[in-house]
Order: sequence, then C-alpha cells, then structure tokens
Amino acid sequence: GRTIQFRSPTATRPIIYGEVKTSGPIVFLEATNDNQDLHVVIALAGHEISSIQNVFFNEIEVISSPLSDDTETTPSSSTTPDYSADARITGHFGTDDQTADAELVSRTDFTTNHRLRGIAYVYARYTFDEDVFASGIPNLSCTVRGKKLFDPRDDTTSFSQNPALAIRDYLTNSTYGLGATDAEIDDDSFIAAANVCDETVTTLSGTEARYTINGVVDTSKAPRAILQDMLTSCGGQLIYSNGRFKLLAGEFRSATKQLDEDDLRGGITIQTKNSGQDQFNAVKGVFVNPDQNFQPTDFPSVTSATFESEDNNERRFLDLTLPFTTSASTAQRLAKQALFRSREQITLSMPCNLNAFDVDVGDTVQVTNSRLGFAAKDFECVRWNFVFEDNGQVMGVDLTLRETSSTVYDFDPDVDESVFSSNNTTLPNPADIPAPGLSVTDELRVINEEAISVLIATVSGGSAFTNTFEVEAKELPSGEFVNLGRASGNRFELINVVDGADYEVRARAVTTFGFKSAFRTVQHQIVGKTAPPEDVTGFSGNVVAGSLVLNWTPVGDLDLSHYLLRYASATTGVTYQNATTLIDKIPRPGNSIVVPART
Repeated sequence: GRTIQFRSPTATRPIIYGEVKTSGPIVFLEATNDNQDLHVVIALAGHEISSIQNVFFNEIEVISSPLSDDTETTPSSSTTPDYSADARITGHFGTDDQTADAELVSRTDFTTNHRLRGIAYVYARYTFDEDVFASGIPNLSCTVRGKKLFDPRDDTTSFSQNPALAIRDYLTNSTYGLGATDAEIDDDSFIAAANVCDETVTTLSGTEARYTINGVVDTSKAPRAILQDMLTSCGGQLIYSNGRFKLLAGEFRSATKQLDEDDLRGGITIQTKNSGQDQFNAVKGVFVNPDQNFQPTDFPSVTSATFESEDNNERRFLDLTLPFTTSASTAQRLAKQALFRSREQITLSMPCNLNAFDVDVGDTVQVTNSRLGFAAKDFECVRWNFVFEDNGQVMGVDLTLRETSSTVYDFDPDVDESVFSSNNTTLPNPADIPAPGLSVTDELRVINEEAISVLIATVSGGSAFTNTFEVEAKELPSGEFVNLGRASGNRFELINVVDGADYEVRARAVTTFGFKSAFRTVQHQIVGKTAPPEDVTGFSGNVVAGSLVLNWTPVGDLDLSHYLLRYASATTGVTYQNATTLIDKIPRPGNSIVVPART
C-alpha cells in the first residue's frame, strides 16, 4: 500500500533506500479560488532524497523525466485524460535548508515558516475540470531515488543502491536509526560487504549488481525487524562483536583458521540434522516487482528433486519475503542460497583451547577430525564464548560451528545438489579395506635345548574398521599354506622352518563387519642356522707357572656348537688358515682353556 496517498495525523516518516515507487501522507490540503483550485502536499520521505524520477496519476505516467528541486513541472499532454492544462507538480527533495514553496505560499495559507526541512515532498495543484477529474482527485505516486549514502571506500556521499551502505547508514543515523558511533562500526567488514554487493553477475537478460537494496523503511517497526528486512537484500548477517557492528554479505569466505584434535579441551558434540519443523527442500516467496507497479509478486519458486527425495519425497516450502529486492533474478539467487544453506546441516559444539581465541563469529574455519571423517572441512562460526573451568585454572573458547561450502553461493543453475550430502564426511567405506603392510624376518630360538629357526611376520596399517589380521605362510615352491593365526595383534610366527628355504607369506585385514581385504604377499629366504656365528672378541692370554691361560668373550649365537683353537710359532705373517690346530673342539658354553706356554 505504499503507492497510495492517504490522510493520517500520526503517519511515521519513512526512509527510502534505493529506487522505489511510493506515495505518502497528505500533510496539507486546501481549496482556493472558489474551490476551483485544490492544493495538495504529499510527504514522500523523512530525509533528503536524490531525485524524483517520474510522477503517476492513478498509475498513468504523467511526468516521465526527473523533476528539478523546487521547480514547477507540467504533466505530459499525451496521456488520457490530458492533465497538462489542469495540474502542476513541484518536487522538493528535503534538504536541511529547504525553503517553503513560493507558489504554495502565495496561493494558500501555507506560510514561509512551513519549510518542511528534512522532508521530501510533492506539491500538486489541480484546477477543477469535470471531464479531466471525472473520478475525483487522482492518486499521486512517484518513482523516487532515495537517500544519499556515505561510502567509506572513498569518503563520498551520493545516491547508491548498495545494501551494505544502506545498513551502515541506518546503524549510524541518530534521527531514525540506532545512532551508532563510527567507533562502533567495523568499516573493514562493511567495505568488504559493499564490494561483494557491487560485483557483477550474469543473468538471462544481461548483467546486474550481485545485490541491491530498493525499499522503504517503516520507522514504526522495531530496529531489529528493520535490520532483518534490510539484510534479506544481500543474504547478509549483522554481527555485534568486540563492541562493533560487523556486516557479512552473502558470499563464501575462505577459512582463516585450521582446527584439529590438538585444539580441543573436551569432546565434540555434533548435530547432523535439522529438526523436522526446520527442514525444507523448496523455497517460494515474494519480491517487489517493478513490472507489476512495484507490488509484491511471487518470484519463480526454487525446488530440488534431490532434496525432496532425501526428505521422503515430501515437498516442504520455505516462504521467503524480500521487501527490499526488486529483481526477479536476485530474488531467485537469494532463495537458492537460503535453500542450500539449509541443507548444510551439520553443527558442531567444540570446546577449544586458547588457540581458537582469535576466531570471530562469521569466520570460516577448517576442521580436521579423523574420527568424524573431517579433512579440512569448512565450517562457519555462529557462536563464540570465552569460558573459565576448574576454578579459573583452565581458560578456553567454546565454538558453535555450522558447515558451509562455496557451492551455497554458486550462481551455476545446474549445480548438483547431491554435493551437500556427499561433503558431510570423508569416513571410509567399511567394505573398502586396504591390504595391510607386511614385513618378514626370522630368528633362532632354543626350544628343548635345541636351536630352531622361527619365521616372524609383522603386519601394520589396515583401516579404522580393521579388527583382526589373518596371516598364512608356505614353503616354496610347492608347499601348502599354513595358517599362522587370526588375531588383533600384529606379530605372527611359524616355528621350526627350514634353514635356507624360501617361504611365501601373505596377510590380510578383517573388519568387525566381516569384510576382508586383499592379501599382501612377501617372499623371504630363511637364514636360520646357515648364518655364520659372531666373531670371537675379548681374546687374551696369561702365562701362569709355565702354562698359558686363554680367555674370550662368549659368542651369543644360539646354534653355536664349539670353538676351534689354532696355533703358529711365527709372530708375523700368520693367518688363521696357515696355522695348525691346537685344540679342535672347545664345547660351548666354555670360553677359556689352559695350554702349555710357548712362543
């Protein structure tokens, strides 16, 4: 109903952002010249406007070019009925130093004190003609370019349809807004949001700014409701953090922080689904359509067969109202964002240590958690709380995170909606089990006072679902596989294998669900008792009463049989091979002997 002129002693002063078609309250009405002339003053906005683009009588465009401030204009003579001889229109843009309309003062009881400073209005003068005004006084409405906005990017003030600049204006205005000081505005975020809004996107009919704001603020509403309506124009979020207002326009923001298990001070609480009453898979709603006389009009609904099938084939609509949006393509983009954001449903409550202190609400963080299957998964911080625990001994930050992705803000009309389910987690398939790692060695072991060779298989790896390993071995070339066991440990043995023989060993992983991996196979030749014994060390002799007492360090080989002692009378150029046997067998575990002293 904002295009309808009306009479009210308690009308609020509206704020116009962007370009809209509007009318307003009749603030002055007087007939003169024996009731032949009617003087009507209609207030359009409670602030200075940029321009009045055109004027309508009963939805007939009677003036199609912009009005000049405080300049009388005659309607076009090409309309039916023809108002050119019987109507005059003067626009006043509502400057702070605005003077009273001179023509109105000269013809009516309107005085020079009636300046209407800071109020944009239209003065219409009608001369009675029963043929022209057969249906009575026409409803006057105008297409208005609204408030001039300050732009912190270049410190200029001019007309703009940028939502970020309009929201900043409402926050800082002390007359009809919140009256926030410049120190309470995070201008870096507003500059970034303004740049996002000004980005050019391609539509079916050409190009347009990514987000624009075109609407009228009803100042009788609560500031919270006003801001919520304004934020719909850019799919944005307004955050009050660290004593400052921060604006985030609807875009994907790259991660500023990486969090993993090392940053936790407790367990993660996870919610994987919205409640049924908050779940929807389609969006419909209304926007303000310039092609339909700036009336609320349904935009084409956004639906998804993929989401609908995930919700048991039951279509559930979200009704989205966009009071500051005048582009059908923008309305559809905003509806698609709302739908896609609703399908990013995983929410985490993360008790973090102070490494998360610099995370702010609205920031994107990447979470890595092997148990949950998150590998640098993107989440948006929606809540931040500083906490003290253990009587102040432990400080930390509690974060509430909601999953997000760049796909939410893609303009691609053919985006595959299945990505919103497939990106939930990267947990492995329990049926897809990698073969374990396998290494094979052998060793000697004394059993019943006999040294025998033992084959040792060591397995490693598997997957998060691996419960046990199964190992088998056989002697090559034609032996049968022998099962070494199935256990959760990683060491398996085959006793009494043949020294010098080749063995084939294979191992596989088995999950708790009974799925088995492929075999990992390794060949190994048994060394066993074929390996030479260790060298003798610590060999020394002592002459005692004509005898030579020889001692040495015992050799540790389990298959050691005896020591052989050789002798040569020469003291140079002697090798073990050209020496003669002095003692042919010194049985283990002996490591000393007495022989006659000699050179």
